[in-house]
Formats: sequence, C-alpha cells, structure tokens
Amino acid sequence: MSGCLLLLPLLLIRFIGPFLLDRDLLRRAAHLPHPQQTGESILFLLYELASAGILLYPCWTAIHFSPTFLFYPALSLYGVGLLLLSLSMGAFSRPTSEGFCQTGIYRFSRNPIYLSYFFLFGGCVLMTQSLIFFGIFVLFVGTTHAVILAEERWCIEQFGESYRQYARRVGRYLTLCGGRL
Repeated sequence: MSGCLLLLPLLLIRFIGPFLLDRDLLRRAAHLPHPQQTGESILFLLYELASAGILLYPCWTAIHFSPTFLFYPALSLYGVGLLLLSLSMGAFSRPTSEGFCQTGIYRFSRNPIYLSYFFLFGGCVLMTQSLIFFGIFVLFVGTTHAVILAEERWCIEQFGESYRQYARRVGRYLTLCGGRL
C-alpha cells in the first residue's frame, strides 16, 4: 500500500478544510515570518526543503504492516498526530480577542500544530520503515525549531505583553502538570 495514502487525512485537515471553511484561516496558518537573525535564512530554506520532502517522499514508499511491533506503535503515533492536528486547527480558527490562540489545545502548547506534525510524521516514518524518510524527518524537526523561534519573535512584536504572559504560562511544545517543555 502506498505511503501517499498517509498524507490524505493531513491534507484534508490542514489545507482543504481550512480553504473551504475560511481562506483567512489558511492564510494565517501558512504565515512564516521573515528571517532576521544570522543564519536564519539558511535554516528557513532547509525547513522548506524538508517540508517539501516530508510531503512528497511518502508517495515513493510503501506502508509496511510487519513487523507488528513497529506497525501498531506507528499507527498510534500517526493517530495521535491526526487528533492533535484536528484539535489545533479547530482552536486556531477561533483566536481570542487579543488576536492569537490561547484556548483549547493552545492552553497546553504554544505550537500544537508543529507538535502534531512530529507525531504524525514520526508515525509515517515508522510505517514506511524508510531511512531516507527518517533523515528528512530529522531535518524537518530540527529546522522547525528555528521557525518556531522566529514565529514567537513575530508574536511578541505583534501582540506584545499579552503574548509574553501567555508564553510564561504555556510551554513552547508542551505544558503538563505545571511542567513545561
């Protein structure tokens, strides 16, 4: 079975649904700030290449159902990623009066869409059992951090003290039981 099938739910939740419901939502979700710091342009280019690779490479791979000790955890990661993405896009479509998302899943993560990608594509890597896909995934995860830092800088410029307070309460990736990551 083609790994391309793994992308269909992602495309529906992340791009097609928002496009059909609210084009402004799609535009906001696709916003990337301009690189400003030294080396950021190179990291952004690598992020774009890794993003293209992570969306295209599965079409040249197959889903492996065995060994089962890899397939079921992979399917679980993939499912968690889809669930997180659905919750993230739902909350993202309803920013607070301050102009940015702080409700729903955004109470636990400042970047739940990216977090959902890590789960979803991690599951895809395990299901396809491809070392090339794993390399693309590692590059994607590594360069995503640079994009997140730039987005947070942009949010501080746009939303000021309100965003700073939010950032003090909620972890960049995850906040559970008072601990932040």
